[in-house]
Amino acid sequence: KGKPVYKVVKRNDDWIYPKSLGFVEMYEGILMAADTLRSVGLDINLHVYDIKDDTLELSRLIKQGVLSTADLIIGPVYSSNLKLLTDYTRELKIPVVSPVPILNEKALENNPGLFMSVASLRVSQDILVRKAGEYFDSNIVFIHTDTTGINRDIIKFREAILNELASRLPPEEIRFKEL
Repeated sequence: KGKPVYKVVKRNDDWIYPKSLGFVEMYEGILMAADTLRSVGLDINLHVYDIKDDTLELSRLIKQGVLSTADLIIGPVYSSNLKLLTDYTRELKIPVVSPVPILNEKALENNPGLFMSVASLRVSQDILVRKAGEYFDSNIVFIHTDTTGINRDIIKFREAILNELASRLPPEEIRFKEL
């Protein structure tokens, strides 16, 4: 296999790791919102913790009681910490806003204090199905990557679109092409 080679890569001081850019932009948006709320007289105390993808760091914050007085928690950025955080905040009735897509919707069950800032795949698909229904008399092109035709999610999504169209037109009048 060989010996690993490490080298120093020089970057500008303002360089941001590309995968972090969205989170930096979200953080800047939160700071702007907090500033606006302060300008209209609201008392905002913002505490920021970088727990990375580390459940031990989150556990330490929980154990120290650092989060117990929060009125709202935005995070965690890594969904692997979501269950641990919401198990803790549920009893304290602290709302949690997830800034990342929730891949497993079971996290939302029995969790009235958990909110999504990014719609789940199911919610997004439901919106697209309704939108396709608005164009029932148009040519609908369904483009996907499942060349084998066995992906259940894609099959279910396609069927939902076709059912929506069939509720508005006789099947023989539906103009639907799949690529």
